[in-house]
Amino acid sequence: MPTTAKTTSQTGRRKQKKEVLLRFREQDSENGISFETFEKLMQITEMNKTELLHKALRIMVKQYIAPYEQDDGPLSEQQYEALKKMSPVSNVSEEEMETLFTKD
Repeated sequence: MPTTAKTTSQTGRRKQKKEVLLRFREQDSENGISFETFEKLMQITEMNKTELLHKALRIMVKQYIAPYEQDDGPLSEQQYEALKKMSPVSNVSEEEMETLFTKD
């Protein structure tokens, strides 16, 4: 008989599995797919059901969730000047800097 909880060996506590029920659409649409389409994807990708669902979710994570914490926007002039003073490149003139990035 399948169980939805498993015991961890260190604590002896039961850890609840996190699962989701997926119901397929009768036909493909913008927000869902049929089981037939899912089976085709499994065949093409040679992934099992779980792998395919995780792959699809990873693609959505990359599309919608930034891999870093959003910052407060552009630097202020004061922050920019402070960084410029700390930089060892601050001794290089703008003309010299431009020559580093121009192709002859």
